[in-house]
Amino acid sequence: ERVRAVVAQVPSGYVWGSLAGSDTSAWTYQAEELPFVPRGDAFPDSYNEDGALHYVLTPMFQRSLDEASEAARAMATIQVQNTNGPILFLGAEDDALWPSCDFSEVSWDLLDANGHHDQHPDSFHCLSGAGHSAVGLPGLSTIESEAYYSPENQAWMDLGGTPEGNGRAQREANTLTRAFLETALSFHESGF
Repeated sequence: ERVRAVVAQVPSGYVWGSLAGSDTSAWTYQAEELPFVPRGDAFPDSYNEDGALHYVLTPMFQRSLDEASEAARAMATIQVQNTNGPILFLGAEDDALWPSCDFSEVSWDLLDANGHHDQHPDSFHCLSGAGHSAVGLPGLSTIESEAYYSPENQAWMDLGGTPEGNGRAQREANTLTRAFLETALSFHESGF
């Protein structure tokens, strides 16, 4: 009852395991682990550039999903249709961390199948040329936004996009978010 609208930035339609341990859920509810898509034998893609190791995680998530049983995927699917309010999904087309547009579409389809759109002004956008870091606080620098260095892994984690593409997507996401919240909160206030 406290949440009146949701902005899901580069989200997933599935619960995933912890990257620190493939047999542990990354999420709990009331101190119980939530079912998650098992990683199985999937590992990140990697490459070396200028002597530095880079990881690309999107293929790992895609392979894990492909290898998971239908039952495991169903158990790990986030039941977004139970959300009592409108949802804005902002995915990134060139997301190298995980396929946020595809994962957003999983949730979008679930909302559609359950008539959520009939009651709420939901919205879904896949931001062109954007990487995982393109959606967030407006005005942040997008220089070197395509990757970040992970001291734990002693490697660069690719996020995708380009500084220019991420900058455009950051501005677009801000405009979309503001319009969505204006509509969603006005919609709620009117009692519809």
